[in-house]
Amino acid sequence: MNSALSGIVSLASMAMSMFSMGSATYNQVAQARAMARPTPAIVQRYCPPPSVGQAQQLSDGSYQIICVEPQYARQPNQ
Repeated sequence: MNSALSGIVSLASMAMSMFSMGSATYNQVAQARAMARPTPAIVQRYCPPPSVGQAQQLSDGSYQIICVEPQYARQPNQ
């Protein structure tokens, strides 16, 4: 009876050990993925009035904010 209880405790211990190793591996993989894909830095840019900010896509896929003068449409009969 004592050996049966010892076997059950041993199996439970092995199962818990495997679970903790699996979760540790999962956490390491998640951290490695997060480091491989860094989040882009957010840069604030202020344009002096009357100019406005406009996003311009660069060749590498990132964006750059440029300041441009607003285009006013001409009203007819003025």
